[in-house]
Amino acid sequence: MNWTEETYNRVKHLLPKQRGNVVIDNFTFLQAFAYINKHGCCWRGLPTNFGNRDTVYQRFRRWTEKGVFERIENYLQPQVIETKGVTKETSRIFTWSLPIVRSLSPGSAADDPEGQKLMETIPKDICNGKPLLMDKAYEGNACRKKARKCKMKPEVPPKK
Repeated sequence: MNWTEETYNRVKHLLPKQRGNVVIDNFTFLQAFAYINKHGCCWRGLPTNFGNRDTVYQRFRRWTEKGVFERIENYLQPQVIETKGVTKETSRIFTWSLPIVRSLSPGSAADDPEGQKLMETIPKDICNGKPLLMDKAYEGNACRKKARKCKMKPEVPPKK
């Protein structure tokens, strides 16, 4: 998700107050966090125009501990319209790059069964007829069948 001023203004009341000598404002921080999510890079891969990667990481850690991201999710979730895909790393189903439903599972758990459980919890009015982007971990027949049963169109992008 690319954070626009409009989206930021909708959630800024949910964010912690900035105090002291703040080098990175909350808007820039959210853009940096979106960059990390979009590109799947580690913190040291964050471009310098977002500020010091350690500063960004420390704010991410503090906000996670304080539940800031969960507050943002809960606030924006009812405003979501279309399903965008499933991410393998955390078994989340996203829409407009925001989670609709999520599940945390042990690292040893297989992705396909976790993804199928999540499909059942997506509100039907959100996913009806929408594409479900899946990677190879989800492309088995059982997962495709479950996606169709949940009124979604399974799509596995070709490998580059």
